[in-house]
Amino acid sequence: MFLLSSGMTVLACKKSGALSDCFGMRAIIYVAAKERQKIEKVREHILINRSKNENILALETDDFVRLTQEEVRSGTVCIVFEN
Repeated sequence: MFLLSSGMTVLACKKSGALSDCFGMRAIIYVAAKERQKIEKVREHILINRSKNENILALETDDFVRLTQEEVRSGTVCIVFEN
């Protein structure tokens, strides 16, 4: 998770399943299987060396994401997209 000076949050995560286009979608962040926060206007962030990182997805949002570094490192964070 990266907080940019513009206020944008970028979340790098392992891709699970097929996601063709997440532009403008809403998502729910879960920590340890408990709903933590809803984020809106999600966009895919283009990764450098994308060919080396095919299973990594970077998402950006203008919402402030409330996660601690410990939660991020724990591996219990899950992002689920809403239709």
